[in-house]
Amino acid sequence: MSLMDVYREDIAESFLNLEEFGRRVELNGTVITGMTREESAVDSNVSNEYSREVIDPALPSRTLVLHAATADIPDEVQMGRDVMVDGFEYGVLFRSDPNLPLTRLVLERQGY
Repeated sequence: MSLMDVYREDIAESFLNLEEFGRRVELNGTVITGMTREESAVDSNVSNEYSREVIDPALPSRTLVLHAATADIPDEVQMGRDVMVDGFEYGVLFRSDPNLPLTRLVLERQGY
């Protein structure tokens, strides 16, 4: 058994297992199993570097990191395109190498 075979087994049995780390995610209308981590940040249009006040903050951006089996990710999910995840539209900032069994997507959306 090769290291890649062991990696594929670990992905299926641990990382994408719904009883372990995995959860159901709707990606472009198809339900897949993945692991997600969400981050958020608020930017500001303050140009005065000495000001500590946040004046007229911009919409927050939310970054979602999604790990899923490469076979479950449609080919049209590419960097620079938009995707729907659980009813929200995200832009694809990064997609890992499609030759690996697990794909990492870094997605971003603006707003609340």
